[in-house]
Amino acid sequence: MQYTSYKYILYIALGIVILASFFLANVLISLFSTNAITVGTIFVVIINLAINFFMFYLLFHLLQNLSDKDKLIEQLTEEVNRLKTPQQEEEVTEVNTFNPGEIAQAIFPPSPQNLSIKDFCEKILTGIANTCQIVTGIFYVKNPTTNTFMPAAKYAYYSSEPIEAVVEGEGIVGQVIKDKKPIAINQVPANYLRVVSGLGQGSPRYLYIFPILNKEEVVAAVELAAFTPFDENQQQVLEQLANLVGKIILKLKQ
Repeated sequence: MQYTSYKYILYIALGIVILASFFLANVLISLFSTNAITVGTIFVVIINLAINFFMFYLLFHLLQNLSDKDKLIEQLTEEVNRLKTPQQEEEVTEVNTFNPGEIAQAIFPPSPQNLSIKDFCEKILTGIANTCQIVTGIFYVKNPTTNTFMPAAKYAYYSSEPIEAVVEGEGIVGQVIKDKKPIAINQVPANYLRVVSGLGQGSPRYLYIFPILNKEEVVAAVELAAFTPFDENQQQVLEQLANLVGKIILKLKQ
């Protein structure tokens, strides 16, 4: 605000100097035309004209310096904006590239109708492992005869005991089936699951269990375990995947 006011004052002062110069020039012309001019008068008028010329020169250069300063600020602003723009475009691109539906489609195996239920479920678990970095997983499918959910496939699961069938409402998986809603559990007890690999063994501390529905009926459920939490993006991908699996799994059972 102060900078703008300073420029306006300089413009006004320059205008006054120009008007004063015209006035003095007219006075000098009038004196010549009336023959009333003297050496002292000429000297006074010339001195005033010189002062006005000096003021004009000074004000003009001050305004020119301010104009150059404005151009420099404008160039710096454009340079800063130019440097910011690629980063902003990169952030927008990064946001736009995440599409949970497309990722879920990539996990979904091609030509599932040619697969057995076991092969289909194993491919789904492998795809999830590659996308969500799980360390183990179990795929349960509903047995319509007994209304229990039997383990149809597993991924990197280690246990000396067979996997038990799941009954709706019993245990964590059974509760997810009953509620028809996924659940994320952090800080799982150390003895809940064990992962064994060539590098050793450990207990994953994070679980994500989600139901697979077909027309409001739970037809399957998936239990996943990882060493890191399941973030929101991963959960969105699994939700989209559940919708795809729900449409095909009953046909595979037939």
